[in-house]
Amino acid sequence: KSAGALIASDSALTRAFESDLRAEIPRFSPSDLAWTLVRLAERDSELVVAVARETLERNIVPPFQAVFLRTLVEGDQLDLPGSVKRALARAARGEITEQDITSFGRWHSIEREPVLLAVCAIAGEPAVALAAFDTLAALSLENEPARSLVAWVKSSLWDVRQHVVKAVGILGSISIASDEQIDYALDALTPYVRPGPLVRVAVRSGNVLLIEKMLARAGAAASSSELVELLTHEDRGVRAAAVRALAGRNELGTLQAIHRAYEREKDPDIQALYREFHWVARDRERRPTPGEVPLESGMGETTDQTGESLQ
Repeated sequence: KSAGALIASDSALTRAFESDLRAEIPRFSPSDLAWTLVRLAERDSELVVAVARETLERNIVPPFQAVFLRTLVEGDQLDLPGSVKRALARAARGEITEQDITSFGRWHSIEREPVLLAVCAIAGEPAVALAAFDTLAALSLENEPARSLVAWVKSSLWDVRQHVVKAVGILGSISIASDEQIDYALDALTPYVRPGPLVRVAVRSGNVLLIEKMLARAGAAASSSELVELLTHEDRGVRAAAVRALAGRNELGTLQAIHRAYEREKDPDIQALYREFHWVARDRERRPTPGEVPLESGMGETTDQTGESLQ
């Protein structure tokens, strides 16, 4: 350990040399920062914020652990209870306990939502992750997609929740999750739920990234009516994913809806996707053959480009 880290480990020396320590913290090694973080938090030292900020600025820890550090830094204005500071410091080092979850549960702040989700995502002890989820489940959550995911588990998967806690933590914090973590989470859910309901949860959450991921992975399991509604979504990525997921759907009403959505679509890249995946878009300008009823009429038998009946 560096001399500065050793001084920071002693409460009397920390008080005597606080200003010098503040100047020294930027020169701490990553291991010194991690080591002093918990020790300073245990004494409720104001220097813990400086150590957390330095660790964040160096981008030393992964995104989920950074949630705990960011809360410590922002907690400088939130007047964090000492028990919460200590729990956050331990969580940043991966040393969180069930007692720490109790501290988070008693902490009345909206900031506990992302903190508890992060615990669900990365806790090494299953009992700790489950305690974090059960604490979340008892709250009135404010943020999506966590609110929809937790409500869904409460209503449909409560008896097997211990198997999906990590997945909920990752997907509930999807904006900071890696592609590998998202794939892991979706794989973890697969044994316990059919893809269709999970797509509906994603759509209900309104979270663009989760919707895109679910449509790319399980769009074929979604109903045509659900996908058609997404053709007019404000986000172009969601619209594009819906266009792809509707490929091969040949119900007359669906074809009519695709045709109308294509007519309204202004984005040239998405227009190109329509033409790539849907013959009704490619054949938009084709003159109807004698006896053929146009799609938009909604009547009669519609044929595809091979001449086979779609009904």
